Amino acid sequence: MPSTKGQSTIEFLGGMFIVILALVAALSANSGKIPEFESSVEQSARNMEIYSLTEKILSKPGYHTNGTGGTEWEDNISHTSEFGLAKDYLVLEKEKIDALQTTGDSSFNYSQFKKVTGADNQYHFTFIWQPIVETSNSFTRTEPENGIDEPGTTGNPDPLYSQAENRVHYGNFTIQAQTYWFLVTAHDGVYNTTRISTDKDFDSELTLGTGDTYSLAGTEFELQRFQNRERKPGAAVVLSNELKSFGPSSENVDQSVTKLNRYAVLEEPLTDSEPIRIEVLSW
Repeated sequence: MPSTKGQSTIEFLGGMFIVILALVAALSANSGKIPEFESSVEQSARNMEIYSLTEKILSKPGYHTNGTGGTEWEDNISHTSEFGLAKDYLVLEKEKIDALQTTGDSSFNYSQFKKVTGADNQYHFTFIWQPIVETSNSFTRTEPENGIDEPGTTGNPDPLYSQAENRVHYGNFTIQAQTYWFLVTAHDGVYNTTRISTDKDFDSELTLGTGDTYSLAGTEFELQRFQNRERKPGAAVVLSNELKSFGPSSENVDQSVTKLNRYAVLEEPLTDSEPIRIEVLSW
């Protein structure tokens, strides 16, 4: 990703409002700054395409023309007539994301993406699944509830748990029909460790912290952060998994690269619906 090539970051909060502001700013340039004016107009046009394209991707399912047609283009790659990833507005289907591949004939490749969408600019998408495990339930340490076996209950000492603060939080996340329980503890006033179990038996589970990884139903997740807000400390654990990278690299691009993040919900069968971040680079 470029770091010194004038990369601009656009979050698109407020949607077209930011695009309009950018266009107004460009049109207000005085006649003595024609190069800057032209650059701003070009950037505004790019911004408008990025917003329009991503809005369509996040709101439409996409279509194919095979047989009587339909929205299951991921099963009819060569007949894809319209590109989209959504089951509903801002609800994305994992199967459609899985069908993307930058190169190759067996998947929906980047060349097809450009042809089907008619995009003028180049794009690179990174789909990052970010489940938020709610751990708002709590109990006093050494007084567990709901069948929870605490670390150290069989006589094996667990110094890190025994030194944790008294308020322990827990909750669960289901992926591919398998439920995982999270036990969250705090040290020095900060919730920063968790143990994960499929049956609430945390006696022999490893202690995990920010940056550690753990496999849930075969998918490797990184523990991104723990919620430590003043009002609800310990009430959530944020996970992260890079599902897919799609499109050419922007590494050696010799022009400005626009970056934006869009957010939606990822839907997969037998799995809790959780947030997904779509990082888009365009040039």
